[in-house]
Amino acid sequence: MKSTERTPNYDFAPAVFVQQEVRIYDRKEIAKVINSFYSANLNIKPTIVFDLHPGVNVKQIKKIIGELGIKKQMDLSQFRLSDSEMEMKFITYLTNHPNNGKFSVGEVGEFYKDGTKEIIADKLNEDNSLVISGVGAAALVETASLLILVNSTFDAATEYLQDTNEYLSEKRLKYLDFHLYDLHKRYLWERIDFVIDASTADLRMMNKEHYLKCITEITSKPFRTVPLFQENIWGGGLWFQEVLGSAKTDKKYSFLVSAILEEQYVTISNKESSFNIPGKDIIALEPLRLLGERIFFTYGYRSPIHLLLVDTIGGANSSLQVHPTASYNQDYMNYPYGHHEGYYIVKTTADSSVYLGIDEKYNVDDFIEALKKAKNTGEFAAEEYVGHHALKQYDYIYLPGGVVHAFGKETVCLEIDSFSTTTFKLWDWGRLGSDGKPRQIDLDLGSMVIQPKFSSKWSQANLFSREFSPE
Repeated sequence: MKSTERTPNYDFAPAVFVQQEVRIYDRKEIAKVINSFYSANLNIKPTIVFDLHPGVNVKQIKKIIGELGIKKQMDLSQFRLSDSEMEMKFITYLTNHPNNGKFSVGEVGEFYKDGTKEIIADKLNEDNSLVISGVGAAALVETASLLILVNSTFDAATEYLQDTNEYLSEKRLKYLDFHLYDLHKRYLWERIDFVIDASTADLRMMNKEHYLKCITEITSKPFRTVPLFQENIWGGGLWFQEVLGSAKTDKKYSFLVSAILEEQYVTISNKESSFNIPGKDIIALEPLRLLGERIFFTYGYRSPIHLLLVDTIGGANSSLQVHPTASYNQDYMNYPYGHHEGYYIVKTTADSSVYLGIDEKYNVDDFIEALKKAKNTGEFAAEEYVGHHALKQYDYIYLPGGVVHAFGKETVCLEIDSFSTTTFKLWDWGRLGSDGKPRQIDLDLGSMVIQPKFSSKWSQANLFSREFSPE
């Protein structure tokens, strides 16, 4: 399968070189710059606030605070609700489902115990020479002499939190902690003075004006986000290695995320250093330049198109699944848009195929009943109940929310998503997850979104690309 036509030239660490002069301070300079800033600009005792993104290594920030020479410090983690208290308070949004929730409504100030804001105010009345640090700290401090945003990226923060707190689930981070913090941060920029990039162990800092310059420059020309690999039980990843030149690994990479701004970041660089900027900051600060008026005024602070490469070369079929419709997301996930996808087929083999649409011999109830029996027997004749179609290179298949489908083995595609939210697995070929247990199957939820119109024959006639004929 090795490519003989070209040498792999895929850039796994793209960076945007910034033409304007921007200053990126390294770790050794951070405390000195903060000290000189408030010393030069203030004739009063300083109140310095470090507003932390969830998933920041707090020990690193405490070291910086210790270098400031301000004795009185207030770590707000002592006032945080416990994990169990958080989940009880937001149970309406977190739900009892192991993977799915609702996007929360609230404020980061609600992550703290009642009365915390008043305790902080009393401390400031006693002596405003104080350093305050915590997740979303600026929500609890109305005025600050200096406000420093301690930023992180989606993947770095997720990895850190799950490494240090087994209780935290990716579901909670997605629907609660990260979601509400992003809303908090979006409206904080007028108050921010400095931004610290805490996504790596080597902390760096920029002042806000230079940070904004970088984002303006990013959105003035084509740019790439830093790609992210995602592992899956059915992934292959051999095409990634042989054609793109990714590192050899035993991990079953199924996805190479290329453009999901909500979860990725852009690395900017100058002659001296580099800095990671989360995609959500780019959307929040330059929505019109990035998205254009029509997209922004229709969808708000969201990037509606997601791009990722899917590789099952050396792997297996994806789960038989269905994605939620707009009506389901509005009613049950507190999200306004449906989850739609498209497969542009990049690489095929003799085994390449797609499962698409329920066979006309069966209605949705018949299909779900057969799947319920399969959960007990471990056997399901997928080709009997679902259309099974061979694929050729450059085919395109549109997958609206509500259509039953599965991506076949030994194939590569460019997956183009619109507002991806969640997946309801219907059948997983009897596989076990990495924990040795059967993977989550959601027949009840799936049955709520399957659209009877999207039968096998209808889907093949209407959702597959067709060769253009001028006649």
